[in-house]
This record gives sequence, C-alpha cells and structure tokens, in this order.
Amino acid sequence: MFRKLPLLSLAFSLAALTACAPSNTSDSGDLTLDNDVAGIGKADHFSIPVEEIQATISHDLQVRGGMAVVTSADSYEEYFGEPAPSSVDFDKEWVAFYGLGTRNSGGFSATITGVSNLPYWGGMVLETKDASPGIDCLVTQAITWPYTVVKFAAPDPAPTWFAADHESEVYKCGPDNDDRLAELEDSLKNWEQARDNAGNSYTYTSEFQSFTGIGGRTTIVVENGEVTERHYKAQHISGGDATQWSEFGIEVGDHPAGADAVLIDDLYTECALEVLTKDEDTHWMSFLVDSSDGILRTCTAAHRQCNDDCSRGVNIASVTF
Repeated sequence: MFRKLPLLSLAFSLAALTACAPSNTSDSGDLTLDNDVAGIGKADHFSIPVEEIQATISHDLQVRGGMAVVTSADSYEEYFGEPAPSSVDFDKEWVAFYGLGTRNSGGFSATITGVSNLPYWGGMVLETKDASPGIDCLVTQAITWPYTVVKFAAPDPAPTWFAADHESEVYKCGPDNDDRLAELEDSLKNWEQARDNAGNSYTYTSEFQSFTGIGGRTTIVVENGEVTERHYKAQHISGGDATQWSEFGIEVGDHPAGADAVLIDDLYTECALEVLTKDEDTHWMSFLVDSSDGILRTCTAAHRQCNDDCSRGVNIASVTF
C-alpha cells in the first residue's frame, strides 16, 4: 500500500508535508523548510545522487525527528549535537537528515532516496520515504528512532530553501492472498491425484474449539464421490456428557450441527472463492497445506474486529484413504 504526493504535469503540491516536517523552519538546518510550494514544473528539477553515511546524532534529535539540510561542519555540529564525520567534504558536499521521531517498535525505516535542485526557483527538494511494518510482521518490541543521514554534491547555484516529495509504505511480511491462491492451485493437483488413486473414496475429519470450552469433531465418509456417512461428537473441555450422532445414506445432513456434508473438492472451491477473496486489511488469514501429502488443511478468515469464534472457512484435521 503506497501513498505518494503527486508530481503534477505543471506543478506539485506539498501541503501534506506538515506532519513529517519540523514544527518550525529554524529547526531545519541552514535552509528554510518551505511547505507551501506550487507552480514548479518537472522540467525545472535537476537530480543529484545521494549517499547514506554513518552519522552519530544527539538523542534529542532522534526523539524529535524531522528533516534538515546542513551546509558546513559547524552547522552540522550545531544541528546534530555531534562533530561532523570526516567522510563529508563540506567544501563540495552538503548533508540532509530525515527522521521519524519515536516509534514504539522496530520495523520502521526512514530514507532519503534522492535530491533535486531547482536553480530557477532558488530551492531544492528532498525525496523522502518512510516504511512501516504491516500487522502480519513480527518486530522488535522496543522503542526505536528511525532516521537517515545522506550526503550529496553541493548544488550550484546554492539554494536557500528546500521542500520534500514524500512517499509512505506499509509493507507485509507474509504471503498475500495471491500467493495463497497459487499454493492452493498446486495443492489441488495433489488432492486430485490422491483422490483418483483412491477411487474417489476417503474419510476426512473437521474439528472446532469454541471459546466457551466446547470442542467437536465431524467425520465425513465419501464413497465413489458421494457422501455416505457423517458422524459428530461434541463435548465440553471439562468433561461431562457428550453430544454425538451418526447419519447414513439419505439421513446425511439431517442434523444442523457439525461440518457440512461436502466433498473435499468443495472445500477447495470454498477456500478459493469465499475465503481468499476476503480483504486482508480487515481479516486475519490462516492458510496451511500439509507438508507430507500436499493436501489443504486450513483456509480461514476472521474479521479483526470480532473477538470470539470468528474464523470461517475450511478446517481439515485429517484425511485417510
């Protein structure tokens, strides 16, 4: 998911920068930070490559974050609270900083991907980007202060102000539904081969566990591509009397409880059309293909705002032939 401020055919708008920039221009180094720039054509941009450098900065600046451009060693020490690194030749190079300030976990990053000089307008543009971990990412549970410091060739003529063209990304760490659909397609081939080898006769079970403590299992018997039996048993985790029944032949499907009396082929279809079409931004997705036989085991979605017994979809505990 990306959000980038558009560079229009005649101009670009930087009104959305206020959330990323320091609260006042005196905290932006040697150049004034201008958040109200318009009427600048793309043809007026002259790109300057940047090189990230290792730089020690004060903890106060890490916590505060923001962005700045500094043009001398003295300005560097004043702004960063540390001596300028020897890797920067301020007779020929300038330094830019971009920091996100305090974040409550790891996985965040701040980068300056480029610099553009605007000689006609007397300014320059920092191309900045921040990345945030998606909800499926495992990150360090510690306070972090993401920032970057880059150096670049001093623009000529020297600008007196700068602005930023900003991009934000929320990245995912695990597979998405397209990846799961591709894996499901491969799994379906494994299933069809195993099914055909067994004459389309097999038994599979589906299990559930409720937050109330009740757990249950449904066993479905398929012979020559037809469901001929369904067996159900449910019991509270603490023990006590169990609810159980069996259905045979035309009785199959009479009881409202238990997993539906369907073929595993139908479960593959349900996974593809009813589960893997859910919005991943609003649902927890669970998908598993057994590593030993390549057959689908789990394909469920649960809305993130739901608290109890929220998973819907396919749950195959075992398959026997």
